[in-house]
Amino acid sequence: MQADVKLPDPDLALTDPTKYQEQLTNYLQVTQAQQIAAYAQPMFNQLAGTARELSKQDPANKDIWSKWGGEIEQMVSNVPAHLRTRELYDQAVVMVKGRHVDEIATERAERLAAANPGLARAGGAEAEADADSGSADVWAKIESSPMGAAALKVAGKRGIMAAVRAGAYKSLEDYAAAATKSKAKVDPSNPNVIRDYVRK
Repeated sequence: MQADVKLPDPDLALTDPTKYQEQLTNYLQVTQAQQIAAYAQPMFNQLAGTARELSKQDPANKDIWSKWGGEIEQMVSNVPAHLRTRELYDQAVVMVKGRHVDEIATERAERLAAANPGLARAGGAEAEADADSGSADVWAKIESSPMGAAALKVAGKRGIMAAVRAGAYKSLEDYAAAATKSKAKVDPSNPNVIRDYVRK
């Protein structure tokens, strides 16, 4: 962040040397921090780009990135570059995937029906069973985390289960653990937007 810091008044060196020294030290610290941040920004951008590409190249995420990459980018757009991790991008993929779960299910059902008409009914039954999948304790654990609660709000249980079935996570329990560990925060007024967080 840019701070408006000026060199101290030279007259203070004679009238109030202590204050002069404090202001000079503050000026030097702020300008040094700004220079370091300016030098570090390209590195942060590069690391964020690497995290993005790793998420895009994951076989479980490729299809979602190719269809709705813009939505994923929008979700993480408010997060500073130095906080954009692979985990953050993957969480955004899960949420976008959940948003489009009906489209994904329809496409999958159409492909299955074209290949073998007898499987269409089974595919529909699988989608209907999603809401009943997983124990109440696991869903409670997911809902207790900010990222999990946002995913439930945006994608619902069906969306999360679709992501698990697609291989984004090993199991619903694995997703619950990842959501609980996630440090990302979600805008409470708009759960589609992932915001940065302050480390305490």
